[in-house]
Amino acid sequence: MKRLTLFIDRYFVYLLSFVFIALNLFLLSKGIWWLGILPVFFLFVIIAVFRLDILLFLTVFFVPLSYPLHEIITDTQVDLALPTEIFLIIILFLVVLKNLKGESFHKKILLHPVSVAIYIHLTWMLVTSFTSTMPLVSFKFLLSRIWFVVAFYFLAAELFRKNTRNIYKYICFYVIPLLFVIAYTTNRHISIGLFNQKAAHSV
Repeated sequence: MKRLTLFIDRYFVYLLSFVFIALNLFLLSKGIWWLGILPVFFLFVIIAVFRLDILLFLTVFFVPLSYPLHEIITDTQVDLALPTEIFLIIILFLVVLKNLKGESFHKKILLHPVSVAIYIHLTWMLVTSFTSTMPLVSFKFLLSRIWFVVAFYFLAAELFRKNTRNIYKYICFYVIPLLFVIAYTTNRHISIGLFNQKAAHSV
């Protein structure tokens, strides 16, 4: 019975894969490409839900490679660094959900003097947002500061506390893409003029 179940499960996977590939090829022939990214999307969802540490490392990896939203949509009212800030928003959402379920960061992190200083800073930002001449802009800035702090301070500190090897992983995930960015930028700058200050930003 067990062998029969395994046989059925295996061939069900084969059948499902065949149907997906056939449907994807058909849609591609019609110029519809979005179905092909569904497996990547589902993989990302699984990683985000079950392995928040991997999602943080992916976020760190994309920090040097991020691209501003206003370069894609010129008339946008909200600017984001893509895909980094999208990942940060997802991390903030998942951390809030985990806290609602009773899963929180370690007390040593939450009560650390640096953490207390961050609480005071964010509280003051909240107060000044209410008295701001541009409240919407101030609250957006406060929200962006919160998702940066939750991911790059609280979640990172929790991973480092659990395993100090995560510190080296964290650094490597940031440094490796940064080296490519440095090489690319330097190469472009040399072609225009290494000491051309006016070209520095566009490079």
